Amino acid sequence: PRAPRAPDPTPHAAARRDTADLERQHTAEPAAAPVARVVDFANAARESRDAPTTHRGPPPAPSRPPIAPKPPPYGSLTRVLERLDEVQTREELLAALLDGLGSFASAAAVFAARRKLFTGIASRGIDAARFRGLSITEAGAVAASIELGERVGVPRGAADGPLLAALELTGAPPTELVLRPVFVAGKTAMLLAAWGVGDLHEGARRARVLATSASAALERLVGKGR
Repeated sequence: PRAPRAPDPTPHAAARRDTADLERQHTAEPAAAPVARVVDFANAARESRDAPTTHRGPPPAPSRPPIAPKPPPYGSLTRVLERLDEVQTREELLAALLDGLGSFASAAAVFAARRKLFTGIASRGIDAARFRGLSITEAGAVAASIELGERVGVPRGAADGPLLAALELTGAPPTELVLRPVFVAGKTAMLLAAWGVGDLHEGARRARVLATSASAALERLVGKGR
C-alpha cells in the first residue's frame, strides 16, 4: 500500500494522481534570481501600456453575458507542466499558463508586477487587446493575494473596482476569483487570475501548482535574458 503523504501546508492542496508526480517536482522553492532582472520581465507590459492603443485607468464595463463556470472533472495538467519546464520565451510561458488556467476556468488573465502596479499581459475569455496594457494597483483582493499567497472568493470592496473592470466583471453578478501570485527571488513577478471555476477547491490547487512552476520557468528565462 502507498505510504500516506504529509499534509500540504498550503490551502486547497488535495492531490490528484494524474499530476501528482510532476507536481512534486514543481513544489520546491526556486533559487533566488537577481532582483533587477526579475523586474525586467515586466518591461514588455510597460511597453504595451505605453503603446498608442493603450487604455489608461479603469476601462468601461463591456456589455456581455456573465461567464458560466467550467464544471469538473478537469483534464490532466501533466502536459502543461511539461511545457512550462521547457519554455524558451515569455510568449511560450504565457501561452502555457493560459492553457493551465483554462483547464479549470472559463476565463483567465495574467498580470505582470512592477512597483506596486499590475499590468495586463495575457488573457483568455475576455477582450485580450483591451486587457493588454491595463494597469491596476496593489489593493483589495490583489493585495490580499500577495500578503496571503492566495485569494479565493468574491471581491466586494470599492478597492476591487479596477480589478473587476480589468476582468470585464463590472456590473456582473458576484463572481468568485482565484488569485495566485508568482514569486521570484522573494518578489512578486506575476499575478494569475481565474474565474468561471466550477470547483474552487481544485481550481485553487491547480493555480498553486501553476504558479510554482511558472516561478521556476520565469527565473530560467530571466537568466537567459528573455
